[in-house]
This record gives sequence, C-alpha cells and structure tokens, in this order.
Amino acid sequence: MLFALGWSVLPDQDMGPFQAVNPHDISEFIFTALLISYVASLLNGLLDLRYGIVFTGVLGGFASSTATIHHLGEMNRVNPGLLHFASIGALLSNVATLVQMLVLTHLLEPQLFDVLTRPVIFGIAMLFLCALLIHVWGHHDGLKASSGVQFPFNWRSILYLAMLLLVVTVITTGLSESFGASGLLISALLSGVADAHSIIAGVANMLKTHHVDLEDAKFAVLLAFSSNCAFKVVLAWKSGGRDFAKRIAFAIALCNLGVWLGAFWG
Repeated sequence: MLFALGWSVLPDQDMGPFQAVNPHDISEFIFTALLISYVASLLNGLLDLRYGIVFTGVLGGFASSTATIHHLGEMNRVNPGLLHFASIGALLSNVATLVQMLVLTHLLEPQLFDVLTRPVIFGIAMLFLCALLIHVWGHHDGLKASSGVQFPFNWRSILYLAMLLLVVTVITTGLSESFGASGLLISALLSGVADAHSIIAGVANMLKTHHVDLEDAKFAVLLAFSSNCAFKVVLAWKSGGRDFAKRIAFAIALCNLGVWLGAFWG
C-alpha cells in the first residue's frame, strides 16, 4: 500500500545527475515487484502451484521480467522443489521482453520495427523450445510443495536491485549526454543492465534525426537486450541459486543465438 501511494504521488519528472533520476519510475519498479509477488500468491491459491508459477512468469514478464525472475528465484530458494516450474516461468518472462521491444519500436520508429521483427521471432521461438526441453528433461522432478505455501517478499533485495538499476541509469545517461551517437554501443551495453527497452526511445530519435544509421540502431537495441539477458543470469544465480541460474542461462543463451541469427540472416 505504501509503495502504491508513492507510485501515484511521487513526481514523474527527471531530476538529479544528468536528469536521470525519476522518483516515479523508481517507486513504479518497487510497486511492480510487489504486485508480481501478490499475483504469484493469488495464482498459487487458485491453480495448481506448478502452473501458478508458470503463469506468474508469463504474465509478470509484461510488468517486469527482471522483477519476475528475481521473485521466482526467491520462491525456488525457499522451496527447491519448485525448481523445474520456476525455471520455465522465469525463462518465459523473457517472451514479454521481446514482445514489448516490437511494440515500442512499432510505435516509435517503423523502420526499426521492420528490421527487428525477424530477430524477435527467432528469439521467442528459442524460448518456447527451451521451455519444452526443460519440461521434458525435468518431468520426473518432484514437487515438494503444496498450494497455499507462503513465500515472503524480500524487501531488502528488491531495494538493492532498484538502487543498482538507478545507478546504471545515471551512468548510461551520462555517457549518452557526453558522447551522443559515438557512445551508442557502450550506452546500449550498460543500459541493458537496467532495462532492455530504455535505449529504444533514444535510438529511435537518433534514427529520425539521421544521427545513426538503421544497422547501428538495430545492433544497439539487440546489444541492450543481450546485456539485459546477461544481467538476468546473474540475478537468477543471486536470487535462486546455481541450479536455477543454470537453466535460465541455457535458455537465455539459445534465445540470444536465435536473436542474433535472425539479425544476420540474409
């Protein structure tokens, strides 16, 4: 309730170093993580716990894939019997990341949407393939939990994560302000840690004003996505442990293989 109030009343304006600090966005991330926790508890009460976790991953990804992976990792750490389905839910949250990438580019710059469509489709196909493979390989895994299990919300880890993303955003914005188009790929690499989509608006604007060509714009967006994926593997290990992170790393590696194959195809 407190963060929902903060999200609604805190100023939605850029301030601080390089005008990179937005109090509304910070509270929104924390509120989103809380909402994902609530949705997970609700789904686990309504559905079989295994499928509740998978639906949490799919739906939570459209709010924040990063927060979803973090929460499912926490659930797995509390109850390792959830490893199989928590992994599938976490990797499917990345489908939303790719879908949102297409939606944003379609709205902001149709040229960028056109060149990203094939990489995104290849990446989504790889994610569903990985989900199928993990399900087949893990179908003998037992579920040492039952519906109604309570998974405490880890406030401290979410606050640390929000502060990390804030620091990365400030650094990335500073690089963009200082170097402009010449620092685009470095900015993409760093901004991806915080958010796979945050660079899209800037890239679209550079493309419209002819400060960057279409190929460079495409690679900047995909580099931000890959950087975000690498951060999610580290986050999965930190929140859910080695076995959870190994499954996420496997899926993300194949997803990126599909994305970059689609980028270079033809």
